[in-house]
Amino acid sequence: MRPIVFIALASPLLFTSCAPSGVSRREREPNRAEYAHRFYTCSAQIDSVLSDSAFTHAFIGIKVVSVRSGEELYELNSEKLFRPASNIKLFTAAAALALLGGDFEFKTEVFVVEQPGKRRPSLILKGHGDPLLTENDLDSLAAQVSASGIRDVEDLIADVSYFDNVCWGRGWMWDDDPGGDWPYISPLSVDRNVLKLIVAPGKSPGRSADVRFQRPVSSVCLTARVLTASDTTRSSLRMYRRWDGQNDTIVLEGVVPTAERPKLIEVTVRRPEMQALALFKEKLAIHGVSVAGTLRVEPEGGGHRIAFVAHRLDSVAVVLNRESYNLAAENVLKTLAAQRLGQPGTAAGGITLLKQYLQSMGIDTTALTLADGSGVSRYNLAAPSQIIQLLLAAQRDSSLRDTFIRSLPMAGMNGTLKNRMANGQAFGNARAKTGTHTDAVALSGYVTDAGGELLAFSIMFNHFVGNVPGYRTLQDRIVEILANCK
Repeated sequence: MRPIVFIALASPLLFTSCAPSGVSRREREPNRAEYAHRFYTCSAQIDSVLSDSAFTHAFIGIKVVSVRSGEELYELNSEKLFRPASNIKLFTAAAALALLGGDFEFKTEVFVVEQPGKRRPSLILKGHGDPLLTENDLDSLAAQVSASGIRDVEDLIADVSYFDNVCWGRGWMWDDDPGGDWPYISPLSVDRNVLKLIVAPGKSPGRSADVRFQRPVSSVCLTARVLTASDTTRSSLRMYRRWDGQNDTIVLEGVVPTAERPKLIEVTVRRPEMQALALFKEKLAIHGVSVAGTLRVEPEGGGHRIAFVAHRLDSVAVVLNRESYNLAAENVLKTLAAQRLGQPGTAAGGITLLKQYLQSMGIDTTALTLADGSGVSRYNLAAPSQIIQLLLAAQRDSSLRDTFIRSLPMAGMNGTLKNRMANGQAFGNARAKTGTHTDAVALSGYVTDAGGELLAFSIMFNHFVGNVPGYRTLQDRIVEILANCK
């Protein structure tokens, strides 16, 4: 086992067991820490958490600083690179808010266009990357079309030229598909580009379970081989997509217990723009507009705009960070590129702009790896110290601070922290972005200690086996220590 180092002002170098070693800057500059003396006890408590045998084989990175002074209060391996998972969204959200502004609007538009040889006009549904577009928004668009006086149209055309045609992030895992957390990226995205399966036990053991889409779906086939079992208390399900020519088939296999309550499972939509057109056609019919021709995708261009809906970036940022919404992060990344570098927006272009923004804050982008905007990719690498630089810069930027901090989950109250740190001093106090892979968890944000000092922290655990919730609990204990420090 390697020792862990913690440093306090005017204190000797101390060691405890069971955690990786790290040399603190406080060892080199022992007289510059205004708060280190009172933080001494808190450091010892953090060391005690990290002495847990769960960290025998894990890699730990932590940094805690005072936001007011920038003083480093705790450090362990903070310059080392970790897989930050969804902590990458902190970079994406901050850069987008800074470069585009919180009032930037993601528009979805409807154009009417006359086509040669067709006696009816056609409608173009053009997406601009809005990750919050819903079925209700399509209903609003259909109502606007009807209010314009149009009653019959030839074709419905999806224009998705605002983004390139790369529908997944670099380094995403193929076997994560078709899980709802890995949606296909499109500038025309409705209801997060997922469908919902309802799974309920059958009437008796041995009978097939009731498996169906929450609403009728014509674009996806479903094959269910799920049995009802009385000899188990937990569901055991496997879902995968079968690639069969032009057919998009979802296969669900396994067992559900007889006492299981109906559950929802999210499934990705392989061609989101076609799903959007199909839903739009339904809404048009409700509002008295008939479609005689086909539904297709092409960069039509031109025409006269007769309807639009929009959502602001400040609203998108809240969903992006609080709910750790992957599609929002990827759409924001490509939108950055489309707005600043020209259409079509690409992930590579967005990452170039992201790095330029991070460089402007003093972050050495040659010492990290960015592969996507959401943190889904296993190629991403970042250090706790780099996350801290971002958190400090966001706090000191008056044009960014309030919107950025408001977008973060609040401990015990909302988002991905709704069920975490709900009973201690961190409750309603800590705001932090979570991050999770199968062998990586990250938690970075802000907490006010018992003395009224605002702290920025980044806690990353990588390369462990097994219990993700257990490692999250250990992160929460560290944040509680910070909240109680005085």
